[in-house]
Amino acid sequence: MSWAGLRDAIATGLVNVGSHTHSHAVLSRLGTDAAAQELDCSIGLIEDRLGQACRHFCYPKALAPS
Repeated sequence: MSWAGLRDAIATGLVNVGSHTHSHAVLSRLGTDAAAQELDCSIGLIEDRLGQACRHFCYPKALAPS
C-alpha cells in the first residue's frame, strides 16, 4: 500500500496505522542502540508521511521479548 493509500484509509476513521520496525528486525537480537534506531526510524516515517502521531506497535514476527 502506498503512503497516499494509507492517508486515504486513515481519513475514513476506520483504520489506524502502527509502528513495527524499519527493517523488520527481531528486536531481541539487536543491541539497545540498534533497537532504538529501528523503532525511531519506523515511527518517524509514519508520523512524517501520515501527519499524525504513531500510537500503536506490533512486535516483529509477533515475537514479544522474553
